[in-house]
Amino acid sequence: MTPPPATFSGTETAAQATYLCHCLKVSHDQVREAVSFHECETVEEVTNVCAAGGGCTACHRKIRAYLAGR
Repeated sequence: MTPPPATFSGTETAAQATYLCHCLKVSHDQVREAVSFHECETVEEVTNVCAAGGGCTACHRKIRAYLAGR
């Protein structure tokens, strides 16, 4: 079975499209936007905005790093 084609936001290129959350296919840019634009302060808030962290939770450490760098 072939995976669906990746979709990119306006600021992302195919070369930059690495997922922060592999389970739900959420990019680093989408998490950065959730943290900065939506002013998320917790992993749960990021999950509510962009779904990152809502799967296996392996990306929670990376999300916390974005939150700490605000």
